[in-house]
Amino acid sequence: MIERALIHVAGPARSGKTAFIEAMLTGSDALVIAARCVRDDTLRQFRETTPGSHPELRRYREAGAIGAALLTFPGDADLSDSFFTTDVMMDYSKAVVLEGDSPLRFVDLRVFVAPPPAEGHQLFVRCTHERGREHRPCAATAPAGRHG
Repeated sequence: MIERALIHVAGPARSGKTAFIEAMLTGSDALVIAARCVRDDTLRQFRETTPGSHPELRRYREAGAIGAALLTFPGDADLSDSFFTTDVMMDYSKAVVLEGDSPLRFVDLRVFVAPPPAEGHQLFVRCTHERGREHRPCAATAPAGRHG
């Protein structure tokens, strides 16, 4: 039995999902399989392809993935058996990274890659507060002679 981590990376188009996976693959010595997953409700069964010209698959391979595949699947069924019996999943690995739609209900880690903020906006804003002002009303309600 192969035991490995299953990681699902989701997010809107052009948010940096593939770049995130590239950084993860480049920074790891582990044997990792990467798959681009696309839900297509017009299909009747799970489909696996490995086109050499597919941009995400090429980027996965160049970043160090030991295997890469395009997995297309219908969304109306439990696809665990179909997923785990694909050619790419038959290879040994320590982890599998799934980008896009997930064919699995359960994974070990879900990552959501948010798009960068619009020009002139910030994702994080530093705010400072004076602690003395925040706590003064609480000190005024303490019983006389008892300070804590």
